[in-house]
Amino acid sequence: MPTENQIKDAVKAIKKQLQQPQIDSEKNAGIKEGYTKALDILSKPDIIWIYAQVEELKTVQGRAIAILAIDFLDAKCSHKHLCKIPIL
Repeated sequence: MPTENQIKDAVKAIKKQLQQPQIDSEKNAGIKEGYTKALDILSKPDIIWIYAQVEELKTVQGRAIAILAIDFLDAKCSHKHLCKIPIL
């Protein structure tokens, strides 16, 4: 499991991604949806609740990013994989 500082760093990196102007374009809708849910997941890491919420996301890309956030909390993926998804 990541440390509290690693989680804070990931939240900071995701917020930075969400501040990019191009995040609001149609082609980045899934990334925005996923990163928004990832922030929820990282702030409230209750895994059972999280899986139910992920199913409600509208895009495959959004669900995939949300699952990466869960995997990050389970130490199954790195900060780099979660936070470095390219914004088009």
